[in-house]
Amino acid sequence: MFQNMLNALIPAKLAEMCKREKGDVMEGIKYLVVGGVISLVLTMVQMVLVGLISGRMLLEVAGMIALVIGWVLMLIPTILVFYVILWIAHFLIAKLLKGKVAFPQLFFLVAVLTAAIQVLNAAVAVVMGIITVVSLGIGGLLAMLAALVIGIYGLYLFYTLLKTVYGFEMMQAVLALIVYLVVGGVVYFLIMMVILALILGLVGAGALGTAGALGMRPAF
Repeated sequence: MFQNMLNALIPAKLAEMCKREKGDVMEGIKYLVVGGVISLVLTMVQMVLVGLISGRMLLEVAGMIALVIGWVLMLIPTILVFYVILWIAHFLIAKLLKGKVAFPQLFFLVAVLTAAIQVLNAAVAVVMGIITVVSLGIGGLLAMLAALVIGIYGLYLFYTLLKTVYGFEMMQAVLALIVYLVVGGVVYFLIMMVILALILGLVGAGALGTAGALGMRPAF
């Protein structure tokens, strides 16, 4: 497992893995969970070190508790969203670009790459977090640059994965990458709209309940 995650960060080895590994959805989910756990632990290590250096350990402990609770609550929804984005994008690519690859294999490979990048991000964040506490100006700038570099490199790795697993030429792979990014953006936008609607609904219901308790009648 860990060897696959390391290989996923090297373009040539990632391409070899795309040709060799088949995998399936359940195995891909295992990678997402393990990658998430490792990233969570690294983030907690960062928070402990920052707390020790800055003398704000109690605040960092509270942050860690909230982080763990949030991770547990969002694990299943995040995996479901991941699955939906991949399925929709894969369906569109199959129709528009004639891409041919089994969805379980695609899910597995993208999950491995996602887990690898997630862990890389968390590991770099540990270093950047310490530097930021020691030297705020330099650390903040380095953290932004590191995030930008990892983001661009991650897109290149994803392009390499799509190009190899679908057997695409360069322009087809670029178009496939755009499809995935657009689908991901649309899905996340819709999710945010649903969450916002739920929040507004709850706030409205709460306001009506308060008004009723005070004997006030709405103006409609």
